[in-house]
Amino acid sequence: MSTDLLPSETKPTASSVSEGKYLTFNLADETYGVGVLEVREIIRHQVITPVAKVPHYIRGIINLRGKIIPVIDLGLRFGLGAIEETNQTCIIVVQYNTKNQPDRLAGLMVKGVREVTQISSDDIEQAPDFGDGVSLQFVKGMAKGKSGVCTLLHIQSIIGPSTLESTF
Repeated sequence: MSTDLLPSETKPTASSVSEGKYLTFNLADETYGVGVLEVREIIRHQVITPVAKVPHYIRGIINLRGKIIPVIDLGLRFGLGAIEETNQTCIIVVQYNTKNQPDRLAGLMVKGVREVTQISSDDIEQAPDFGDGVSLQFVKGMAKGKSGVCTLLHIQSIIGPSTLESTF
């Protein structure tokens, strides 16, 4: 698996993951979360226009109220297989920054949204060490909750400079 981090970027540690509200969602029967401050909106799945010569996990683009935004299939991005399009499938529109342009938008296609939940710093731990060859570049931390473990994601690593900035 290739890394999308620039040499100057580092993977966040659990201590750098702040408590707060997180939007949780499903992928391959597991729960993931992103900070609500990174989420612009959640939209129902819609027709995605394919784009030639983009990485396999970029489904294409959508026109969101006059803005063209790329859509990443998180299942494909994480090597879990393509997201099956159902009535629960949705696109989480997130905001991220680049060196040249702040406040860019991208869509993350997910199996379904669960809820917005408050996570305290006491419930967040660093991802366990799985040994050599296992990349955790997308993981900010792991949150323990009543319904199990939620993997907290690092949006900047998912989108990354080599994913969208060079493509779009």
